[in-house]
Amino acid sequence: KKTPRHHTKCGVGFNIIEEQSTFELPYLWLRRALLRIGDRPGQVVKTGWNTSITNVENDCKTEWLGGGFTVWGREVLREYQQSAIQTEHAACEDLIFSYPIGKVYPLFICANARVIHDDQGPKSLRRVLYLTKKHTLAHLYFCKQHKEFSSILFILSGAIFSCLLLLGPKGKRGLGEFLGFWAGLGEYLRRLLFNKNVLED
Repeated sequence: KKTPRHHTKCGVGFNIIEEQSTFELPYLWLRRALLRIGDRPGQVVKTGWNTSITNVENDCKTEWLGGGFTVWGREVLREYQQSAIQTEHAACEDLIFSYPIGKVYPLFICANARVIHDDQGPKSLRRVLYLTKKHTLAHLYFCKQHKEFSSILFILSGAIFSCLLLLGPKGKRGLGEFLGFWAGLGEYLRRLLFNKNVLED
């Protein structure tokens, strides 16, 4: 039996099982208070932060999908084509690409499609700083693209959270995230001032 065309207009993500679920994240209450995660997997909150979609117990509808663990309907990819980004690390490329699609077509995480995503190796202070800087730039870009999100709230949330990291037990990683956030914010403002591409290196 032939599948109706509209059934192919969706995206389905695999379930990464070795990473923490939304409800297992450290400082959960603080993350929620600062609008860094939502109340359910896959929710994108007012600050533009996207809630984790890993290690879910049941199939769920989501507002975004990951870049390397998603199957897209062919017609969706034809309709939403993506240009290459000239960068070492394309931060938030999955959120930037999938969120607009989720406004039009359904996005899901399949709980039984379990995979392992091995990206948890140790990172140097310099690497943590770089990655946090790139994510800060990308999230600010994302907020600017969608009126339902607030760059101001993202900055306020990030400023408070990054400062609190210095008081926590994360050591060099906390310092790297603190420095990376402020470096990313400064770089974002500089690129806006000189009308330069925010996402590329």
